[in-house]
Amino acid sequence: MINERDNVATALVDIDAGPVNLGTGEVMVREPIRRGHKFAVLPISEGARIVKYGQTIGYATAPIATGQHVHVHNVADPLPKTRDEARQARLTAVGSEQRTGDGPPRPSRTFRGYPRLGGPAGARNLAVVVATVGCANFVVEKIALETGAISITHEQGCLQLGSDLQMTIRQLNGIIANPNVGGVLLVGLGCEAVQPRSLDIPRPDKKVKSIGIQASGGTRRAIAEGIEAMGEIWASLRQVERVPVPISDLLLGTKCGGSDGLSGLTANPALGAACDLLLDAGAGVLLSETPGLFGSEPVLLGRLPSSDDRNRLGSALDRVWEEAVELGEIMSEGEMSPGNVEGGLTTLVEKSYGATIKAGSRDFRGFLEMCERPSGPGAWILDAPGIDVVTISAEACSGAQVIAFTTGRGSPVGNALAPVLKICSNSMTFNRMDDDMDLNAGTIAAGEETIEEVGARIAERIIEVASGAETKSESLGHREFALARLGSTL
Repeated sequence: MINERDNVATALVDIDAGPVNLGTGEVMVREPIRRGHKFAVLPISEGARIVKYGQTIGYATAPIATGQHVHVHNVADPLPKTRDEARQARLTAVGSEQRTGDGPPRPSRTFRGYPRLGGPAGARNLAVVVATVGCANFVVEKIALETGAISITHEQGCLQLGSDLQMTIRQLNGIIANPNVGGVLLVGLGCEAVQPRSLDIPRPDKKVKSIGIQASGGTRRAIAEGIEAMGEIWASLRQVERVPVPISDLLLGTKCGGSDGLSGLTANPALGAACDLLLDAGAGVLLSETPGLFGSEPVLLGRLPSSDDRNRLGSALDRVWEEAVELGEIMSEGEMSPGNVEGGLTTLVEKSYGATIKAGSRDFRGFLEMCERPSGPGAWILDAPGIDVVTISAEACSGAQVIAFTTGRGSPVGNALAPVLKICSNSMTFNRMDDDMDLNAGTIAAGEETIEEVGARIAERIIEVASGAETKSESLGHREFALARLGSTL
């Protein structure tokens, strides 16, 4: 049990029917309960609230006896069917200007990064080949293969209109601007909507070059020209060395994927404790994945400093909700994955409360639009889709140099621009997928470590990764990257 107000408990291991000691008393469990799943610790009448984290995570759709399994078969999501209630609540929300929640200031920390002129230092010093349009993907991949650079390909860049086109341009600009990128070769076709001149190329701190396949005379000549250009980029990268830089240069992206019933009890609160340590030392943290914020909205609104930021968050959630309705399903019925349900998560609200804690407990400095970069250290909410690869790519486009990714079911995903540190919620998955997992928070469930102890371990590992230590996803060669889209494909 997490909170004294809870009327459900979560099984930390598979348990059989029979008596279970909760520490505060004994409960007779009526049926086998799998690890990560919930059972009632009190009788719950039909229509009554299901309470976990001290918060309402659902409503009983049938009477639930003490010791009975509590899950999707007898629980409904508490999210309203429309956004009207949330809009009304937003009008009366009081933000963090009337709260005091920040921890005490701590001694300043440093990490060893690559200095950049006029911006934060990089945790890596990457040479990147970027397609400005999908037609250039083959040439980009060949240049990267021949030169050892990182390739970023996508299907966008042409026949896009308005805000959809601008979204692609902002993301490509974000790739160029990420502190981990030391040099960039942009490869276009020549007749597409997104030309290199459309991008924010002037960067005195890094080498940025561009070629066009049509202007080069076709595929073979463009590859040869690109290889030559990459030689200049590599030469410029070799002139930059790691030096101690203030931790205020560090921006950490947070993400959870493949979550289970233990994610909100172990990995996410431990990462949250790590984020509080880093924030108090002067670093920056991003909380993203807009579809995963439904349910935690009232708490998040109270941690935002201004009515403008609260309205921007609310508008982003309204937009996602309306997009889901247009696709034929409301968020509370469609956002949960089969793996989430199999792992013990019952409602989107339960998932949200257990997920948003991963960015710590400090007040947010503000709300950021997609690809918007923070104006300074502190905690920020970033609007981005919920798909794992797109979310962490969006965080990298907003300047994150390191990503901390919690998982319960297991995820191998990495990123082309930012090292991804995997934090596992349970020892079983950690041991089964040890090639992919960096840190085990399952020790919390086993009673071997506290949330604070694991959080301190995570914070130190994040600084080590920012200073050059390799993550498991990096060592395996995971370099996933994806751009978000708006609207339909023309």
